[in-house]
Amino acid sequence: MRTLRVSTSAIALILSGFVLSGLASAAELPAGKGLGLRGEYRSSTDMSGPARVIRTDPTVDFSWGYASPAIGLPSNRFSVRWTGQLEAPSTGAYKLTTQTDGGVRVWLDGAKVIDQWTAHPTALHSSGTLNLTAGRRYALRVEYYEVT
Repeated sequence: MRTLRVSTSAIALILSGFVLSGLASAAELPAGKGLGLRGEYRSSTDMSGPARVIRTDPTVDFSWGYASPAIGLPSNRFSVRWTGQLEAPSTGAYKLTTQTDGGVRVWLDGAKVIDQWTAHPTALHSSGTLNLTAGRRYALRVEYYEVT
């Protein structure tokens, strides 16, 4: 079984070998190509309010410490929603794993696979076994909030 790590000391979702695409349609990029995930950054901890910053993040692997994740956002008490697609490099069994010090939720193809929407010390959280097919793109959504 392979583990896909979504890690954070703020947050990290490390998907080595996986293709991440923030585009709305899989047809927009050829197989095996991806630019990252669309990140929508808000200055609330509950995902409410308009996104203050929208950008494509090549990976979800951040350790902001006491810094702000972007100009115009607080260094504390913010949330982020990353959306896009995940393409498995080979067919097999995988686990998604997050390492966060704030709340985190992860959905794959609409199914919530990680739900730790509480403030907590840095900890690892894993999905159950996910059987993925090479070349198929799966809808991916990751939500995170920071409160320290």
